Amino acid sequence: MDHSKNLIRLLLIEETLSPALRLKINEKAEILLRDLTPFVGKFLHSDLNEKHNEDDIRTLVQCVPGSLSVEGEDYRLPLESSQWKVNMHHGDKKNCMESLPFIPVLAEEGVKHEVGGRGMRGGLLHKTYGYNTLSYLTSAVNSDKVDIDPICLEVMKRLRKKKLFKKDDIHEHDLLLLSSKAGCQKRFEYLTNWYPDALKKPRDHEGGILLHLCGKCVNPRTFQTVFKSTLKRYPRELGLLFIKNNKGETPYQLMKKKRGKARAWKTVKSCLSGPASKINMHEMNPKTNLYPFLFAAAVDNSELDMVYYLLRRNPIIVERCPAKEEMASIV
Repeated sequence: MDHSKNLIRLLLIEETLSPALRLKINEKAEILLRDLTPFVGKFLHSDLNEKHNEDDIRTLVQCVPGSLSVEGEDYRLPLESSQWKVNMHHGDKKNCMESLPFIPVLAEEGVKHEVGGRGMRGGLLHKTYGYNTLSYLTSAVNSDKVDIDPICLEVMKRLRKKKLFKKDDIHEHDLLLLSSKAGCQKRFEYLTNWYPDALKKPRDHEGGILLHLCGKCVNPRTFQTVFKSTLKRYPRELGLLFIKNNKGETPYQLMKKKRGKARAWKTVKSCLSGPASKINMHEMNPKTNLYPFLFAAAVDNSELDMVYYLLRRNPIIVERCPAKEEMASIV
C-alpha cells in the first residue's frame, strides 16, 4: 500500500474533519516532518539534478526547513555541497554541476532561517576550509568535455539579481584573483565589468593591487589575464604595470624578480601585442599629462624595452612629450 498517497488524500479532506481529529493529524504531521529532516537534508546534499525544478525544491525546504542546516560529509551545508564537489572532483561531476542551479533557491530560503549563522546570507558566506560558496562558484574549473564557466556565471547572476551577491563581495572575498585562472574567463570578465575599480583597490598591508600579487605568481597566465584587463580599462596608465606599492615596487619589478627579466618582458609583450594592440597609446592622460610610454620611462631604472617598444609603435608621440623639467616631476 502506498502510504504517501493515502496521506495526501487524507490531507485533502483535512479541513472537513472535526477539530479534535485535525489537531491529532497536525501533531503527527509535525513529528513526521521532524523525522524527515535528516533524509531531506541528505537528498539536498547528494541527489539534486536536472530532473528537479526550483519550485518543487522550494516547497520541499519550506516544508522541512531544518533540512537546510543538515550536515553532510565534512560538515558542509547542503548549499555548499555541490559546488564543493565540483571544485574538489568528488563524485559524479556532471551530476554535481546539475545541482549548481539550485544554489540561489537554497540561499534565498536559507536567509529566512539564518542558515549558517546571522548575516551569512542563507549559508552563502559560510566558510569551509577558508572559502565560501561565492569563492567556489568563482573558481570552479572545467571538467572533461564540460564547460562549467557559463554554468557558474549564470548562478552568480541569479544571486546578484536576488541581492544575495553584492558588489563589495568582489574585493572582500578576492574574487578577481580566484577567477583569473584558466577556465574562469567569463566570470572574470563579468566581475571586472561589474566592479572595474576593484583592479586598482589596494588588497594587502603593502598597498599592492591585484597586479602586484599576480607579478609574484609562478604561472604567467594569471598575470596575463589581469594585465590584459587593466590595459583595457587603464591604457593611459599603461595598465597599472608601473604603479608602486608601499615598498616602492611595481608589478613588473615583482614579476622580473620571480621569472627573470627575459621571461617577464616576453609575458608583457605578448599582452601588448594582443588585443591591447588596438589601444591608442598616443592619448595623453589628462590627470598626469603623460603619454603611456612615459610611465615606463619614469620608474626607477627605466624599463627601456617597454619604452622602445611603445615608441616604435607610435613614434609621433615623441614630438608631443612634455618638457624635460616636467619629466623631472614625474613620480
